[in-house]
Amino acid sequence: VNIQRFAKSFPSDQRIDQARANMAAMQEVYAQSLYDTGRFYERKKKSQASAIYYQDAIVKYPHTQAACKSQERLARLKSKNEIPLAQG
Repeated sequence: VNIQRFAKSFPSDQRIDQARANMAAMQEVYAQSLYDTGRFYERKKKSQASAIYYQDAIVKYPHTQAACKSQERLARLKSKNEIPLAQG
């Protein structure tokens, strides 16, 4: 949000691109953390818990690689009937 405000106030500032890149990197880290937690619960045979973390990564950080991986893991859980199809 502050990046958008800064870009609106100073549209030609060179730091805008760097700020956006930094924001994307931070989002990837947060999304990866959610994905890793989902994998942990999946290894512990807690499919419902893992699905919550995967779904959280997808919803909060949809444009990240971790969200893509989370979507794949959710699809796999659904195909194995380990979580209800209505979830995710």
